[in-house]
Amino acid sequence: MTRKSRNFIISLIFLAVVAGVLTLSKLTESTKPETVSEGAADPEILSDFDSSSLRSVRAAGAEGELHLYSSDGETWFVDDTSTAFKPAQDLIMVAVRALSSIRSLDLVTDDAADEDLSAFGLDEPRIVMTLKDNAGGSAVIEFGSLNPSGRGRYSRLAGSSTVVIVPSYIANHAFKSSGEFRDMSLPSVKADSLALVSFQKDGVLFQAEPRSTEDPFVTIVSLLEITSPWRGTYSLDDYELQKLLTEETPLPTMVKSWEDSLDTGDEGLGLAPEDNPDFLHFEDTEGHVFHIVIGGEDGQGGRYCRFGDREDAVFTLSESDLAILNTDPFTLTSRFVFLGSITTVSQVKVERGPDSWVMRREERGEPEDIKDDRFIVNELETPQPAFSSVYQKFISVMWEGVARERVEIGSPEIRITVRHVDDAVEPAVIRFWPYDEVYYIAGVGDQPLEFLVGRYQVEDFIEDLAALSEFAS
Repeated sequence: MTRKSRNFIISLIFLAVVAGVLTLSKLTESTKPETVSEGAADPEILSDFDSSSLRSVRAAGAEGELHLYSSDGETWFVDDTSTAFKPAQDLIMVAVRALSSIRSLDLVTDDAADEDLSAFGLDEPRIVMTLKDNAGGSAVIEFGSLNPSGRGRYSRLAGSSTVVIVPSYIANHAFKSSGEFRDMSLPSVKADSLALVSFQKDGVLFQAEPRSTEDPFVTIVSLLEITSPWRGTYSLDDYELQKLLTEETPLPTMVKSWEDSLDTGDEGLGLAPEDNPDFLHFEDTEGHVFHIVIGGEDGQGGRYCRFGDREDAVFTLSESDLAILNTDPFTLTSRFVFLGSITTVSQVKVERGPDSWVMRREERGEPEDIKDDRFIVNELETPQPAFSSVYQKFISVMWEGVARERVEIGSPEIRITVRHVDDAVEPAVIRFWPYDEVYYIAGVGDQPLEFLVGRYQVEDFIEDLAALSEFAS
């Protein structure tokens, strides 16, 4: 093949490729979907209101009537509801905005005769909706059957021969019942700023109230103290309460169902005072209150309830949302037997039988800076880190359980006397009596004997104290 022939063949191939590209381009262009031209039909307008100007939305049908009304376009009410009915403003506004401006591009016919209306369910409309605004303007819209796809509903202005399809997601707002616009949320409180914690399960009351007395030995303490179910008064464990309310068993937030046909005094609901019902009562420092009374089971995984400050509404809550009622009061009780700060303590005396040890701190320099103080065990000076370590073990002694049995109380096996840096403050006395081979039953001052301390905790502290006294000597 000559060079001239080869060049000729290459040129033919190139022309063929170009021709193919042009043909493919034309075929592709011919298959593109047609776009809507600028002269497309205008939408059919069924309603054209500024939503803030609407004052009434009334939807009537064979199953009843829904009437939403407002005096200012911002706060809406639902007519013919009980005094306990609280409108869900956000849900109502979504509906009002959707219904205030209904437009359709899906024209079915603009010349529907009366005999044709039955084909669209408009001879006897499913819903007739009347909108009224603050200037006296109104519109009456009829909604008929769903179209075959179910994505729209045949609709028209009352008396009009023009039938259009309104998307179901808009039309459905007119088909809602009053209950669908009811606020299902419960009151809430701020878990990090509680002023009252109270709940009752099966007649056992747990209650924590603002602290009525101060402990001169303790510098960091909960603002609430537990006044029930214990015979004595103890600090609330803030950490455990926060964990309970934010992670483990938060307070219920939503009503399961409203039972307006029921009366709180109905027999069998368990909500009457004589039934001694369970309850939850929480208040925060900003004045928010969560208080519900909890009655019997509804047979559907819930329990009948009412608000603590009113008796005109019955609702149900899921049993799982009330798990906080099952909280063991002991888990919310501060476990520290004595949490005195080392800055408030001048002496700790431990007595066990014939043996005794005395830990003493003498202030020098700045009162808040203990590092320059003198630390003495059995009259011999000891290093501050070692002293502080043993003291930490002392204040780490914790309650481990509730005494379930009564024991004969004689002389305590161990007695610890703690003196304050201020001689005017009465010393704190902690006593440990034998409960069994594992536990002591212990008490601080005049507190009742109701909690147990593991023997190993006290023995570990005394062993370290005895070792420190030997080290000091």
